[in-house]
Amino acid sequence: MCCIAHGPTVDAVVTQAFFEAIRPAQLDLLDETLAAQRADHERLVQHWQDQVRRAGYEARLAERQYQVVDPDNRLVASTLERRWEEKLQQLQRVEDGYQQFLRTCVPKELPPDLCDQLRHISETLPELWQAGRIPYAQQKELLRTLIANVILTRVAPDRVEVKIVWVSGNYSVCEARVPIRREAHLTDWTTLVEQVRIGFEQGLSDDEIAEALTQAGFHSARTDHVSASKVFKIRLQHRWLRPYDAHRQVAQLDNCWTTKGLAAHLGVSVHAILRQIYRQVIPPEHTHRHPESGVYLIDDYPELLPTLKQALGL
Repeated sequence: MCCIAHGPTVDAVVTQAFFEAIRPAQLDLLDETLAAQRADHERLVQHWQDQVRRAGYEARLAERQYQVVDPDNRLVASTLERRWEEKLQQLQRVEDGYQQFLRTCVPKELPPDLCDQLRHISETLPELWQAGRIPYAQQKELLRTLIANVILTRVAPDRVEVKIVWVSGNYSVCEARVPIRREAHLTDWTTLVEQVRIGFEQGLSDDEIAEALTQAGFHSARTDHVSASKVFKIRLQHRWLRPYDAHRQVAQLDNCWTTKGLAAHLGVSVHAILRQIYRQVIPPEHTHRHPESGVYLIDDYPELLPTLKQALGL
């Protein structure tokens, strides 16, 4: 299946791993690893050469034994001929294996001047990189000095496993959070919603809940944090309403009109009702705010509706 991943997110993970790798201690470890791998490679070369020599010797020995046998002794000659053929086939297999081994990559030594440069820039490179002072082509060249390839595996809709294969043959496994379309596909969406409920019941504001969720490592579908507006939407969706939210949804409260209820009754916008309040078409003595939620409440006095209809041209 085609795996579509958010490039900048993956780039950031790979780049950070590269910054960690060019620290002096890591470069020394990489140099030791490459040296050990080259030594192992040389030992394997010697092993294959010994195998080829042994197989060649056994094939030649089988040939000589066949050549000196009495032809009239057909049973012995047939056995030696068959043994000679087996040794030749064994020699061919060993030589093929040796050639295949020689085609494998030999661990290379990092050039000393490159190591010195990486050690020198290990402290300043991240800042220069983030400031955009290193051209993109040079960024790729720098990454390729230590990274052989990168393998991506989507482990969840919002998470991608990033396997970084280094030039040493070792690899590092990281994880990238990638933007997705729907919050419901977030790995920890159910937990996030539950934390919003807990924060709401504790009386925390949307800003406080959002900050706590972000610090705890939660994020939304398209950002790396949780916003107050996202918390507000979750509360509205689950009807976890504060007094202000709840009072805004009703038409009347305590035998008074809300701006939303009066606007719906007259078929106008809430802003149209607010303008009549600001212009004092609705007298100030007939408007007040709810002490808990702060929403406007308008007394249902007899002249209210006729006065508004005339002012609004209804």
